[in-house]
Amino acid sequence: MTFPNLTQELHKKFNADSKFRFLDIGGEYIDFYLELNKNFKNIEYYFHNIENINNIFNQLKKNYNFNNLFIIDRLEEISNNHFDFINLGSSLQYIEDYEILLDKITNLKSYVLISAIPVYKLKNKNQNKFIIVKQAKHSVGNYLYFFNKDYLFSIFKNKNFDIILEQDNVADNVNLKNFEKIVDEISYLDLIFHKK
Repeated sequence: MTFPNLTQELHKKFNADSKFRFLDIGGEYIDFYLELNKNFKNIEYYFHNIENINNIFNQLKKNYNFNNLFIIDRLEEISNNHFDFINLGSSLQYIEDYEILLDKITNLKSYVLISAIPVYKLKNKNQNKFIIVKQAKHSVGNYLYFFNKDYLFSIFKNKNFDIILEQDNVADNVNLKNFEKIVDEISYLDLIFHKK
């Protein structure tokens, strides 16, 4: 869980009887779905991840009759629904078609949580939207984006979103010191945006 206080954050926005749609992009474990069901009896929980994890969730839904669990197989399906809260838990930086995803979710009136996201700033404003890095700690060598903070924030600002939370991520201990030579500022953040 890259944003440990997510249930408490949801309680600030929805009461236990509220009917709302929650989209989890990048989740891997059923425990968070089960926790939210304990706290919000009318939640509709939508889920998207890579095919093999989606298949596991489909099997769990079938085996345990999780009637309020909905699996989204393709990013294109996101715009077919309304979501009240969208959770991108340490996932946006791994999505190759992130621009398509951000275009879809910023067209919705919703809260958007992006947790555990690496962002950087440069003095020269005419720099790239992102840099691509390779994770050293993973044997498979996952590649991911580090986003230019100004660029990422502008995507939401241009679609009338306000930033209502910006804080350092506390769930992971990520060492970013080796990037300090190539960028002016680098952070590992949790962000919540809300459409005006």
